[in-house]
Amino acid sequence: MNSMRKKLFITAALLLLFATGAFACEFTYMIRSSDGKSERVIPGRPAELESGESYTLTVSYREDHKNCIVAPEDTLFLVEEERWREGKDYLALTLVSSEGWKSDGRSHEASFVFTASKQGEWPLEVIRECTRGGYKATLLFRVA
Repeated sequence: MNSMRKKLFITAALLLLFATGAFACEFTYMIRSSDGKSERVIPGRPAELESGESYTLTVSYREDHKNCIVAPEDTLFLVEEERWREGKDYLALTLVSSEGWKSDGRSHEASFVFTASKQGEWPLEVIRECTRGGYKATLLFRVA
């Protein structure tokens, strides 16, 4: 009987883990410096930047579920707990321009050109709020 409970518990845990992952979006991040060097940005790991330099951050995501009710444009980007927008020259990561979202079915991509304006370590929060699990990640940029 104890063995049966253990198997049931493991099965339920695996189903819960699978169901949780099935509702989240899959994001990838690439950053390109002004000299053309590109690298992947992994949430939670600092990406090294140079103060005063310009960079292009490309954000791509794929919906893991059908009929997403949250438009790509509703993805929130926060720097220093403020919406990341053009014209906010006082932010550590100053947004210079952004392309609109390009969509191909359930895949979406946007690019953001910004300047690393202040030295330090700066988080960029990416948030998608929805009833299907949503998404939240923090990209860290270390500006020297």
